[in-house]
Amino acid sequence: MPDPRNREAWLLWLSKQRNDLEVPAQNLVPVIGNVLAALRAAPGVALARMSGS
Repeated sequence: MPDPRNREAWLLWLSKQRNDLEVPAQNLVPVIGNVLAALRAAPGVALARMSGS
């Protein structure tokens, strides 16, 4: 894991991680994909993901 004080390295590392349940969740509840797309398109958003919890 990168140093959490290094924003760019942290975002790059996070962007390479996956959530194996995100796609199945979107298949069950398609609006999840719409919400994630809207969040990702919002100004200033560097990364928007669904929690794996």
